Amino acid sequence: MGFVDLVQSGVVSREYAQELMARGPPRGAGPTSSADLELLRLKDTFNLNTAAGRAAAMRQLFGNGTRGSCTAPAPDAPNLGSPVFRLPSAPPAPHSDQWIGPPSNVSATLEGDGAVCIRWDAATSRDCAVLHYAVEMRRGSDVAGKWVPCRQVAASECELWLVESLAAGDTYTFRVRASAQEPRLPPSSWIHTSEVEVPLGAEQLGSFQAQLAAGLVLQRLQGDADRMERREEEVEQRTFHIRQRETDLRASAALLAAERSKLEEERRRRGLWHTIAQGVETEEEARRLFYRRQDSVGASTSLTVESAVMVVNADRLRSYLAASPAADTSPVRAHRKGDGLLFHGCPEAAVANIQSDGLRMRFASSGMLGRGLYGAPDPRKSYSYCRGSRHGAFVFLCRFNLTTAEHAGPSTPHRNTVFDEYCVYDERHVVVLWMLKVSE
Repeated sequence: MGFVDLVQSGVVSREYAQELMARGPPRGAGPTSSADLELLRLKDTFNLNTAAGRAAAMRQLFGNGTRGSCTAPAPDAPNLGSPVFRLPSAPPAPHSDQWIGPPSNVSATLEGDGAVCIRWDAATSRDCAVLHYAVEMRRGSDVAGKWVPCRQVAASECELWLVESLAAGDTYTFRVRASAQEPRLPPSSWIHTSEVEVPLGAEQLGSFQAQLAAGLVLQRLQGDADRMERREEEVEQRTFHIRQRETDLRASAALLAAERSKLEEERRRRGLWHTIAQGVETEEEARRLFYRRQDSVGASTSLTVESAVMVVNADRLRSYLAASPAADTSPVRAHRKGDGLLFHGCPEAAVANIQSDGLRMRFASSGMLGRGLYGAPDPRKSYSYCRGSRHGAFVFLCRFNLTTAEHAGPSTPHRNTVFDEYCVYDERHVVVLWMLKVSE
């Protein structure tokens, strides 16, 4: 590539090319092609569009002791390409056949007591001599991987001993390169060694072992603490589950106690009920009494029991039992001297209240025998009070205390010519035993 090509490619300006061609190549540069090659290398190495780049190119081309200038064209000047070099004079450039190679057989060995020796064979060169060798190192613990210069070694020596600058317990990698006496020749490439580990000294090893032992002890203690913490958590969880189970068991025990109390109360109630309901303790007995009592002369209707429900009211049973004499299934025999079984009919609206609370004087109405609670031996008489019930007629089978009861019937001067009926005036003298749903 000639100067014309250099100008066209932007390496140098036309003004500099003309001046250089008029002056001739620098002294000792040899053929013009050598200067061309130097300019090409400068363009590839430096940024000639900046002042710092041009200054570096001048130092590379002429050395630090050569005065020269490299200026860019004026702003109002025509575009002449690359910046203009001012080359008053230049030292002779190296011959193209001159070169220097890297050192060979570079190695780093541990020699004891923490010392490392770096050895290498002399670098090969042509038409030039080796000036010195540069040695650099890199620590394995350095995250950035920075290379640090160690020192320069004379060309006559091919080894370097390092002791003070090495840290025990760390690893190191070294590299070596050669530099020529000819300043314009670049240094050789770097040759690296394998990694070397610097051992710990006796004192450091003891300290390290102590630290290691302390770390192991601490690790064991930490492991024991972790296990104890997990154990405590397990104990807390088990304790929580045990307490929860105890709470559930207490609740279950309370429910069982309440259920037992209900059963005992039901047993007592059933005991009272069976005591009072002698002769009609079963549904079958109540049905037989219902059909047997339909014997009044002059009554033509016949009733049927559709269903029967036992009625148990503990308070009413106790109050009746406290005031009741001996029981007798015959109202005629029981009148004025005992109690008997009678039927009581009512409108549909009063059924639920009677089933729940029994017959009460506050709901009593006035009849043939005055204001009181009425009952009849024949269920057909009671059925007559159930007229107009849309959901069925309900008749209650009750036990009446007839010691103070009033009687009306065919044998009395009252208007009852077919059915007998009785009236009591104390609600303690009557208790409901069965609720019967009846139909004609």
